[in-house]
Amino acid sequence: NVLKEWQSSIAQGKPFEMVFPLKGNDGTFRPFLTRVLPMRNTEGEIFQWFGTNTDIAEQKKAEAALKESEQRFRNMAESSDILIAVGDETGNAIYFNKAWVNFTGRPVKDLLEFGWLDLIHEEDRQTFLNTYLKATENKKPWVGEFKVLNRNQEYRWIVAKGTVRYQDDKTFSGFVSSCFDVTELKLT
Repeated sequence: NVLKEWQSSIAQGKPFEMVFPLKGNDGTFRPFLTRVLPMRNTEGEIFQWFGTNTDIAEQKKAEAALKESEQRFRNMAESSDILIAVGDETGNAIYFNKAWVNFTGRPVKDLLEFGWLDLIHEEDRQTFLNTYLKATENKKPWVGEFKVLNRNQEYRWIVAKGTVRYQDDKTFSGFVSSCFDVTELKLT
C-alpha cells in the first residue's frame, strides 16, 4: 500500500504524505509521518524529491491518552445524576449531560442553542446571567442559586458551581459546571 501510494505520487508528480511504521534507531518499529515533495526547476520539471520522516510515536500515545481521558469524562458525566455542563471561553455552552436532558425534558441540541436560559425563573435569570458573564470575563469560578423549570413544568431550586477550565498552556477555556436540585432542602 505504501509503495503503491508512493508510485502514484511519482507518476502524478504530486506530494506524498503517509503514516506508516518504520524501524527506529533502537530497532523497534514505530509510526512515522513521511512527507515527500517534488522539487521543480524553472521549467516545472521535477529534478529531485525532498522528504522527511518524523517519529510520531509520542504524539500517537498522547492522542490515545487524550481520547481515553475524554471518553472517561463522558462516561462519568453521562452516568451521573448531577447536572453537568461545559462552557467555552466565550461563555457558550458546548456540552450538557443526560441528567440535564432528563431534568429539563429538552434534547441536548436545544440546550446547546441556549434553549436553557429561558428555563431559569424570570426573577433569577438576570442575576444568574450577570454572575456567569462576569465570571467568564474575569475567568474566575462562580456559584449561583436559582430556580429552573423542570420537565414537569415545576420550578426547582438549583445550586450551581462553575469551575474554571484551562488548557495545558494555562489559557482559559471556559467552565465545567455542576448543578444540584436543592428544592427539598430549601423546603425544609
